[in-house]
Amino acid sequence: MKNLSYEEEQSKNKQIFYELVQRLRPEIYVIMDLLDQTGVNPFILYKVIRQLNNIAIGSGWGEVVVLVNNKKAVKVSGMDTEKLNDDVILSPK
Repeated sequence: MKNLSYEEEQSKNKQIFYELVQRLRPEIYVIMDLLDQTGVNPFILYKVIRQLNNIAIGSGWGEVVVLVNNKKAVKVSGMDTEKLNDDVILSPK
């Protein structure tokens, strides 16, 4: 059996881990792969997911906004919204 260098062993372990995640949780694998490809900070996505959950357990309708300034995420906000379909001006009866 060949002795692998630290870097080779690390690369092999990473490959095995990714294959395992791809089989067990393909949706997580897609996110991991996209994070690796883009370099996007996963902690920003964590905050987006929290805001999505807050909306889902609230009215179930709203929006999540990520404010980016000078290549930095400076704010993640979720707005739980009451969905309406009402006339603004009511007709006199």
